[in-house]
Order: sequence, then structure tokens, then C-alpha cells
Amino acid sequence: MKTTILQLETYDNVISIKDKIGWSKTQRVLLIWPNTSQIRLKFMEIILILRAAEEIGTQLSVVTDDPVIRRQMQDLGVSTFGSIPEAQKRPWRKPKFINRSILKMEKVRQPLNLEYLENSKKALKEIPSTIRWILFVTSILSFLLIIFIFIPSATVTIAPVQNDQDINMDFRSDLSIMQSTITGAIPASVVEIELESQLEGESTGIIRIPEKNANGEVTFRNLSDREITIPSGTIVRTTNEPFVRFQTTKEVNLDPGIESTINVSVICLQGGIIGNIPSGAINAIESDLGGNVTVINDKAMTGGVDIKTFSPTEGDYSRLKNELIKKMYDDVINEIQNSYPQALLIPKDSIVVKLIISEERLPEVGNPAERHVLKLKVIYSAWIILKEDVDKSIELALNANLSSQFLPVVDSINYQLNENSIEYSNNKVKWNASASRKIISKIDQQEIIKKIIGKSKSQASAIIMDEIPLQKEPVFEIFPKFMNFLPFLPYQITVVIDG
Repeated sequence: MKTTILQLETYDNVISIKDKIGWSKTQRVLLIWPNTSQIRLKFMEIILILRAAEEIGTQLSVVTDDPVIRRQMQDLGVSTFGSIPEAQKRPWRKPKFINRSILKMEKVRQPLNLEYLENSKKALKEIPSTIRWILFVTSILSFLLIIFIFIPSATVTIAPVQNDQDINMDFRSDLSIMQSTITGAIPASVVEIELESQLEGESTGIIRIPEKNANGEVTFRNLSDREITIPSGTIVRTTNEPFVRFQTTKEVNLDPGIESTINVSVICLQGGIIGNIPSGAINAIESDLGGNVTVINDKAMTGGVDIKTFSPTEGDYSRLKNELIKKMYDDVINEIQNSYPQALLIPKDSIVVKLIISEERLPEVGNPAERHVLKLKVIYSAWIILKEDVDKSIELALNANLSSQFLPVVDSINYQLNENSIEYSNNKVKWNASASRKIISKIDQQEIIKKIIGKSKSQASAIIMDEIPLQKEPVFEIFPKFMNFLPFLPYQITVVIDG
């Protein structure tokens, strides 16, 4: 259906708007109200615009944010929208039927009843003063009676004697149970806790470590006819693996001529007895001198010393790992209690190592150390039994054993787990607990109200204490406070049971 969109200007009035609608010659016209300024039309003017649109068969709708215009249009059943796209998507309502009689600007006036006006001028007959006083007093008494009947109120708080209800229950729990039951079946949940800890132990392994380096002399022999300089730190070694290396301690010059020799002191690069080698074992040079010079040790190298010391073994770390995992069990329980404060029971036997994330040894096996440290990062899994699930099972059992003559005291359940009865095996846990709560006799509050209506505080207190065993005398709160008697209407009295 074709729609004409008319943007109204600030200077438009009822006549210009009617003209624009008439020029559109479409079945639907959407009027866009200006935002920068407001066009204020009277209610009658809006009706005239709608009537003009109705006469030419055009349906109107308005796009505006002005709350006054929106309310006026909605009262007349005209659709209003916040934007043009909204107006194009949503359906339009038809305006309500407008009674043409409201367009009549003049009403038919009825002639005045001159006879009535003449009679009204006559003086009214004066009411006697006695009657006036009676009416006045009656109205005051009626007012006071209304106040007396509807305003007073009273609250009576009574604290009945409380008795104990005891029960001893056997509980069972496993991962297949979904909800608490009256027979003691309790659902269990599995939680995971990540912990990191370390433990230190004494090393039991014995190893030898170098203390002193072997030393001695080697002889260099010239194979050329020129002088050769042998720098300090020149490396010579054995030819048999594993190679044992020595270095010269000073710089020397080898005289020219074949078969010229010179002795140079050397020290082993490795500490310990590995440097104590026999004579003739050193015969290689690790430098570019090797083609012009030979080397040999005519005497054995001596002075290398090893010492014994402690070192951790695989057995040491295995024992330390077992001790650390056991030690972390207590930390697991504490961490679960902190993370899950609603957990009532954490079976210790359900705590297992699910995954060892990392294991760090300081130092590694074979390295010297009198003491060693093991660091572990472990994920533990454990069962938890929630307090709310146990509470529900106990409440169901207590309610099943409660006489119809008694009512439970709110939030009075108390129970104690038997720690020695907790048993976890085959993915099931069993335990025992003793529970108790406070109960009171069932009280008919409406019956009490009937007996104390209109009574004084002392009379009402005596009646209640004769009917019900109480811990203490009833407490009365009466409004207004100066009243010593309870109200005469039942709905004005409220009986509150303490507990």
C-alpha cells in the first residue's frame, strides 16, 4: 500500500496540515513531527485533522518523540512510532470512531427555571440548637467509635516449652546417588585440587670428586731447523680415549736444529686422579705446532687427588617423593575446606593423586650434595559430601518420626558425625551420625485469639499460660500504647510463636 511521508514544519497549523493531507491523495499518510521545535495542537484541532483524513479515506500515523503528541494520538487510537523504518515495518491502527457531536461549538442552552430561582431565594428554616448539638456529639462519637474499632492492634508473642527430638542415622554415599533421601542416601561430588610443595632430605650416596690437579713435565723436540716458540697454555694430551689434557704453564723457545729439546712444566685440565698417568702417555699436541714439534712425558704425572662426598641417589629421591605425597594429603584437606566451605565430610581414603604435573630435583643424581630437595606439583582428586545434602536427609527422617501434635523449631537441627564410623571402600563411603532438634506443641493461634479478645494484659496472659506450657510469660505489644486491653476484633490481634 502506497504511503506518503509528510515532514511537518514549525510554522504548520491545523489548516496547513489538513491541506497537505488532502494534496497527498494516498491511502496512508505518515506525519513526521519536527524535533527542533514543537507544534502544539489542541485536542479539538487533532480531531479536526483526523476527521479531514477520514472524509477522504486516508489513514494517518505519526513519527514523533514528543510525549504530549504521542499521548494525544494514542488516546485517539492513532499509531505512533519512533522512526520511519519502524513505521514501515509495523502495522497501523485505525483511529477510534469520532463522534461528530464533539465538533459542535455551541450547545443548546435550556431556559432558566425562574420559579425555581425565586423559591431558592427564600430563607431556609433554621435548625434548633439542641438538634445541632445532638448531631455534633453523635458525629464525634461515631468518629471515635470508628477509630476504636479499626485503629487498635496487638501482637502477642509466646514462647512455648521446647522438647528434644533425637535420631541416630546410618548414611551411605556414592557417585551414582543424585539426591538425598529419607533413608540416608547422600550424593557425593568429586573435586580436584592442584598443590605445589617441596621436601628436603639427606643424601646417602657416595661419590668421588676431584680435589687437586695432576702436574709434571713434558719434553718438546724440534723437527725443523728454525727456532719455535711454544706459547703458555699450549694443550698436550694423551692419544688413548678418554683423552686427558694438560696445558703448559709458561712460554718457552725451542732452539733451532733437529733433535733440540726443552722441558716445560704442565698441569692437568681435569682435577683428580684421572690426571695421574704413566710416562710416555702424553704424545699429542692440540695446535699448529704438531708438524714441527713432538712431545712426550718422560716421567709419570702425579699429584691428582679425589675426595669422597655425599650425593643423592634414585632411592633417596624415591623415598622423598613418597614422603612428600603423604605430607601433601593434609594440605589437600585444608585446601578443599577453604575452597568448598560447604563440604561437611572429606573421606581421607578418597584422596588420590590424579596427575603429577612436574617433578624437580635439586641436585640431580650423581652430583655432590649432602642434602637434596624435591619439588612436586600435583593434582589430587577427592570426594566431598555437602552439608546441605546431609541436612536435607536428616530433616526428612526427623519429619517422618514427628508426631502430628508437634512442630519443629526453625533452624534448630544439630548433629554430630561419628569420625570412627567413616569407611571408604569400593567407591562407596559409609558413616554414622546422631542428630537432634527442638520441637514445640502445635498451637491453634485462632483459638487463642478468640479467648483473649477484649481481655486485659494480665487476664490474657493468665489464659494463655493455662492453655500452653511456656518458657516465659507472653509479651504484649498494643497500639495505641496507653490501651491496657486487647482489641475486640480478631483481625486486630496477631499471635507470634517464638521459634
